[in-house]
Amino acid sequence: MSNKNKFMKTEAEKDSKPDQLSAYAEKIGGMGNVLIALSGLSYALGFIIVNIYLATMYRIYSFEIFNARYVYSGASFLLLCLLAYFGASFLSSKMEHIRNKSRFQKILEFVGWFGVVHGLYLASFMSIVLIVESRKIDSIPSLFSNYPIAPWLALAMLAFYAQIHFFKNRNWEKLPHQVPFPSSVLTNIIFLAAVYGMYYYFFLPPSLGGGLPTPITLIVDKDKIEVAQQLLPVTSQNPSVAVYLIEQNTDSLYILVESQNTSASANTLRAIQVDKSIIVGIVYPNKVNLSKWLEKESVGLTLTPSPTMTPVVTSTP
Repeated sequence: MSNKNKFMKTEAEKDSKPDQLSAYAEKIGGMGNVLIALSGLSYALGFIIVNIYLATMYRIYSFEIFNARYVYSGASFLLLCLLAYFGASFLSSKMEHIRNKSRFQKILEFVGWFGVVHGLYLASFMSIVLIVESRKIDSIPSLFSNYPIAPWLALAMLAFYAQIHFFKNRNWEKLPHQVPFPSSVLTNIIFLAAVYGMYYYFFLPPSLGGGLPTPITLIVDKDKIEVAQQLLPVTSQNPSVAVYLIEQNTDSLYILVESQNTSASANTLRAIQVDKSIIVGIVYPNKVNLSKWLEKESVGLTLTPSPTMTPVVTSTP
């Protein structure tokens, strides 16, 4: 190869490098835009879900703008919607293969495949819940009653299936009444978010982006007992109280506490808002077994029990 050809090849390689870099930059920029859009959508849906849940269940309105729970709850909901959409797409493709069969056969095929997909999704979801919550199965009926996501999942799959069907066949033009935004996936998502917030968000644990109340123990500041007694059943001798946490923001806790009204049932709970300034501590229910994650040989620590049986970490020489 002559020197001239080598020079031309080198120049061509130099010219191609900026093109490759710009292509990579465009891809990274595109992924960044997608992530920003998904984060914004998750935040908006989480805002809708959490506030619909609080308003319908407890008549509470918490419109705090900066709340990370909105993103987490919205992302969890979007994942469920994505699964439902994939299931609806699978059903749509199956129905396309049998479009020449009779209506009765189509119905049988649809019901059968719907049951298979719905059952697989439900089994996977329940398995994740059990693993995350570390719970044991008492019975199958109790599992479904504690986490009744099955009706919402069925509704979501049917809603997305109808949207896909209308979008493919443009059948909304044949309907006697105009259907608003028939081809919009966002319309389905907003509708499903409202139903999810009203009826199903309450049953999911917070670890999966749900609103299941968390049992905690509040420790009240003894200097503010008189103020706290207006809301909580505490005394100067016993400044702690077991409650259920349903929501929190920068300044307040929204909790469920047993009603102090003697005429009410013993199992009656009421939602109240407590200012964080009167709280000096919160005890959460989960217990940690240090032996599972702390190895003294690797970190050079030993555990020495104190007279109150509380583990104290001391360093070894």
